[in-house]
Amino acid sequence: PATNADPVYGQGASAGVLERGVIWVNSSTVATAGATVYVTPAGLISNSASGNIALPASVTFDDTITAAGLVRLRIK
Repeated sequence: PATNADPVYGQGASAGVLERGVIWVNSSTVATAGATVYVTPAGLISNSASGNIALPASVTFDDTITAAGLVRLRIK
């Protein structure tokens, strides 16, 4: 991206992609280690299937948190 405030990558720009491992994300909900991860229509990470899109089964929460906040996702 041109700046941190501009998350759009231009044509031909390189973008880092994590294919396997652990990455920190900000969850909009509580999370349980090993549970399915969902993305809301607004692009937020969630533990709720209702109206949201499930990430592939190879992506799960790696931590349990009791309120919205930072949590690790494990990508297998």
